[in-house]
Amino acid sequence: MAEFIDHSPEIRRKMDDNIRAALEACGVQATSHVVNNLTKDAYQHSVSWYTRTGHLKDFSHNVNMGDKEVAIGTNTSYAKYWEYGTGEYAEKGGRSGYWVFVPGSGGGEVGGNTGKVYTEAKAKQIMAILQSKGIDAHMTKGIKPVHMLKNAIEKNAKEYIQIIKQYLGRT
Repeated sequence: MAEFIDHSPEIRRKMDDNIRAALEACGVQATSHVVNNLTKDAYQHSVSWYTRTGHLKDFSHNVNMGDKEVAIGTNTSYAKYWEYGTGEYAEKGGRSGYWVFVPGSGGGEVGGNTGKVYTEAKAKQIMAILQSKGIDAHMTKGIKPVHMLKNAIEKNAKEYIQIIKQYLGRT
């Protein structure tokens, strides 16, 4: 009579290795898609002052084998404003009107603002005064949502599924 040999530990280990590799590959690809979406959309929005430091492109991924998932994210505090929009364009509502700000001053990485809202003419006047003093002032009524994360996942879901199939089909 043949002796039963239990290979389930090796099989589980190989399955976990393949799952980890699939999630890692998806994470690398999704991170690349996020950065490409951001770069393309930022230039369409003509707001290169947000991307000139390159910090917004500091996206990374983290594989969590406990939950068998991969998370894509950034430690850049203002990335949420690019994803969801600001001011008049904010998805969940924002302030209306124009405001003036100086990148890197006061209120964090985006730049300080007092919360004051102006007409377009008044914002232009304030911005011109600050710029005449050599201050890198800008005005805006908000940023349209870029959805760099949402679009990376939705537009490339089939690619991620293929990656997973490729890695899980390994022996």
